[in-house]
Amino acid sequence: MDPWFSRPRGMPGPPGIPGYSGMNGHNGEPGLCTCLKGPKGYSGPMEEKGTGASGENGEPGEPGADAVCDAQLCRDSAVRSAPSDTDQSDGGTRDRKRNFSAFSVSRFGTAEALVDTEIITWDHEFSNVGGDFSPETGIFNCSIAGFYFFTFHIYKSSSANYPMVRLMLNGEVQVSIIDADYWDSEDSSSNSVILELSVGDIIWLDLYEGRVLHSSYYRYTTFSGTLLHAR
Repeated sequence: MDPWFSRPRGMPGPPGIPGYSGMNGHNGEPGLCTCLKGPKGYSGPMEEKGTGASGENGEPGEPGADAVCDAQLCRDSAVRSAPSDTDQSDGGTRDRKRNFSAFSVSRFGTAEALVDTEIITWDHEFSNVGGDFSPETGIFNCSIAGFYFFTFHIYKSSSANYPMVRLMLNGEVQVSIIDADYWDSEDSSSNSVILELSVGDIIWLDLYEGRVLHSSYYRYTTFSGTLLHAR
């Protein structure tokens, strides 16, 4: 029989399965510090104060132009200069509210202009500072020249008859609203404008001929104006 080492070598076998990782070693002992903390240092010597003479004090400054006054004097001055409800400077009594003008009104019910164009009148007055607006006639009469802001909101409750409302200045159309959506029986629309007015100018809203305007207790339809800047 041939010895084993004289036989032909076989094919290499497949690699074996990897073995498991070994366990972690233990942490080493903490190192020991054999050094000692050094002693605290001492403050250095303080130098002697100089022997030179001190400088002279400066001259006091002049009082400021806006010096703060005594509290009581300030209060007295404020009371004397506070505006009063009346002004006698022009030789008569003048209501200070006349330096401003503003109004805001609304309607409760339906308005119709079946025959001719109609000025819209108003049932409820939210405010009327200066009294320049007349809800009964629907006309604003300018008594303070300047720039005014006007805004109006309208409501329709019909798909058969839609409203057309115009803001008029001395009989000339300025801006308008028309709401002609036949598929929507209830709708609200608005418009606004800033106008420069002179004393005596008149402003109103009118409902165009053949149109109907709606409102109710909820005051859907309104008209407002205010002075922005006097001229």
